[in-house]
Amino acid sequence: MAEIKLTREQQAVVDHRGSALLVSAAAGSGKTKVLVDRVLRRVEEEQRNIDDFLMITFTQPAAAELRGKLIDRLSELLSLHPNDRHLQKQMSRVYLAQISTVHAFCGSLLREYAHVLDLPADFRITDEQEAERLRGRVMERLLEQTYAAEQDAEVADCLKFLSTGRDDAVLVGLIGKVFRDLQCWQNPKQRFLQLRQSLDLSDCADLGQTVWGAYWIENLKRFLVGARERLERCCEKIARETALQAYEPTFRENSELLSRFLAANGWNEIAAIPCDIGRLKAIRACPVPELQEQVRETRKRIFSELKERLALFYLPTEETVGDLRQCGTALRGLLTLTERFSEAYRAEKLSRHVLDYNDMEHEALRLIYGGGTTPTAYAREIAGRFAEIMIDEYQDTNAVQDAIFRGISRDGRNLFFVGDVKQSIYRFRMADPTIFLDKYNTYADEENAAEGEPARILLSDNFRSHPQILSAANAVFRLTMTPQVGGLYYGDAEALHPRRSFAEMGSPAVELYYVNMDTLPAYPPIGRDEVEAEFVAARIEAMLHDGTMIPASETELRPIRAEDI
Repeated sequence: MAEIKLTREQQAVVDHRGSALLVSAAAGSGKTKVLVDRVLRRVEEEQRNIDDFLMITFTQPAAAELRGKLIDRLSELLSLHPNDRHLQKQMSRVYLAQISTVHAFCGSLLREYAHVLDLPADFRITDEQEAERLRGRVMERLLEQTYAAEQDAEVADCLKFLSTGRDDAVLVGLIGKVFRDLQCWQNPKQRFLQLRQSLDLSDCADLGQTVWGAYWIENLKRFLVGARERLERCCEKIARETALQAYEPTFRENSELLSRFLAANGWNEIAAIPCDIGRLKAIRACPVPELQEQVRETRKRIFSELKERLALFYLPTEETVGDLRQCGTALRGLLTLTERFSEAYRAEKLSRHVLDYNDMEHEALRLIYGGGTTPTAYAREIAGRFAEIMIDEYQDTNAVQDAIFRGISRDGRNLFFVGDVKQSIYRFRMADPTIFLDKYNTYADEENAAEGEPARILLSDNFRSHPQILSAANAVFRLTMTPQVGGLYYGDAEALHPRRSFAEMGSPAVELYYVNMDTLPAYPPIGRDEVEAEFVAARIEAMLHDGTMIPASETELRPIRAEDI
């Protein structure tokens, strides 16, 4: 990509000092360039060494690429200032800089402080295949011991209700999932205790007091807010159209019903509100059929969805709480088995002098916090090594990793986060984009932030993609990204802005195809994924063989190649 002249926002990222900074960097916005420029600006102006900066990346290739770009930029600076002794020194120190994944960084800390943590001096890190085999052996022994021993009531209920079929595959899967989820908490033991307490329903008089009930109440009320707004818009339309005004009393009554549900407190109050969906007042035909259809369909969809959600609330609280108490006993048994598995797995690893990736993070936490919440003397020692801690792909951080970064910072003031919540795709690996969103929603814009207060900067200018592609992406994101879906309101500030010109293609840059699944033969059965894959493959083949042209520069086109796709 051609040299990019820094935009105002990019320059602000390079120049900002004195507080934590969150950079929301959209795709193609030049985030790596500004990160490199920021480091080297501080190296030049403050006469710092490049290894005064801790740079955390998501993958090892990304770390290698970042180091390479730092070396390239240093070479450019040295060509302009060949006699600068400080820059000459940085060319060797760049290989000492901590530019790595969070696991590699934690591994280096554990080797340095193994004696403090009572870790075997010769410990090694398992790969995922070996760790999976170890977990399998430990799980097998645990279940054998559990079946052979006298079981308490909770474990007995767990085995009774959660073991299905001829093997323990379901139970093994559940123990494994709970174990993995708990590793993403800063204090798994404390989380175990919280989960146990949430399963205690001895004093529960309303289902809204349970985790499940609270979830469904929140789900219902979130729907009701939007549904009432849609009905109110219908009322406004009805008020403007003489032909529809006979419908206004019915729509107002329906809107008031939704308001009653919204005002209700707890499960029992919601269930007590009379609402016979099947007998809601119908609306008669009117002289303007198309207007009638609009409001009628809106109302029909709202009450169809409401009927589905309210079906849960007709369950009697007393009966349901009784069922949940029985389930709670089995789930507490599941927690007990998970705790036993966790302890046995840890013992197995220590006996073999191995750690897995989760251990690296949790042992680093133990070093940094010592089991408490305040950073230890070792954490302060580590913090003194780094002028700034820079975390790339911050949207894919989890709570444990974030606690590590905070613990080795200087009261959080020298933290630099860069990421894009729209690109968070690793929730299946327990990434938590709400950590990014919390800072995004609470940090002030950099130009308005008080001195020393955390700030945010948005990089929304795109130097990579065709304007038509960005326009299509923006259209989709505006429709789909809300605080409820994606955790973010996608407005003008978040939209992608084209900053690069391309040759005119003479054909649309974006194509939208509709594949009608209803026309497929009943036999042999073909899945949706197969149909879409075959369609996309055929489209790619056609583009390659038909000589589809794409921009090669601002003025020229060239035939598309396989590596473009």
